[in-house]
Amino acid sequence: MPTLSDQPVFTILIIFVLAVLSKIVYYHFWLVRAKSLLHVYSEEMQTEGGNYWKVAEYQSEIVRLFRAAKVTEGQIAYVQPLGFGTVSNNKASTWENLAVPNSEIFSIVKHHFHIAIGYFRARRNEALTPGYWIDLLIFWPQHVLGYIGVPVENLFSKLFQVTIILVEFIAGAVFLYDRFLTK
Repeated sequence: MPTLSDQPVFTILIIFVLAVLSKIVYYHFWLVRAKSLLHVYSEEMQTEGGNYWKVAEYQSEIVRLFRAAKVTEGQIAYVQPLGFGTVSNNKASTWENLAVPNSEIFSIVKHHFHIAIGYFRARRNEALTPGYWIDLLIFWPQHVLGYIGVPVENLFSKLFQVTIILVEFIAGAVFLYDRFLTK
């Protein structure tokens, strides 16, 4: 007698539940880590005589977190006197200067933290919406092409998407015909 675990629908359901849970756990980890690093960054950079070395120790992790959240790097403009009445206009990277006690850098980096927190919260919560999974199921070829670096708006990716949809439709029709109409 066949059991529930022998049914292909049950296997697909288990795989789907594991995919949802893994997405939730993955982005929740990043969300918690972003909040934790924001707390460390704010505490150390706002206190007078703060431990800027502690922030420098976390700098590579903070930059990796920003990149994972697709935050674009900020820059600040500064003027450096060269002497003899001349100055040099330059730009400094906020990510390379995280541990520098500068109010403008602090403001930009704190803003980047909040963008990252919002990104990770949105990605975690989208795992619970059916629309995300329907979009992923229908447009999975575009997601794969985008992941490997192929622009998703060019003619090749659109033709690939249409071809995949047609193949899926034909395969589904053949499966349904074979399963229900030939017996």
